Amino acid sequence: MLCFWEQPRFSRKPFSAFGYELFLREGEPGKWRVPNDFSQFSAQQIIDLLGTV
Repeated sequence: MLCFWEQPRFSRKPFSAFGYELFLREGEPGKWRVPNDFSQFSAQQIIDLLGTV
């Protein structure tokens, strides 16, 4: 299972959120990890996943 985890980005002055970073993670039973080979995922898989964020 693939998932994007999001993390807000903040500006310093004024301190406020201005966007997000997305981190792709691959799920295994009981844990999430960074994929070893990102080329194993098709462009369509990434597009579909971005549609759920």
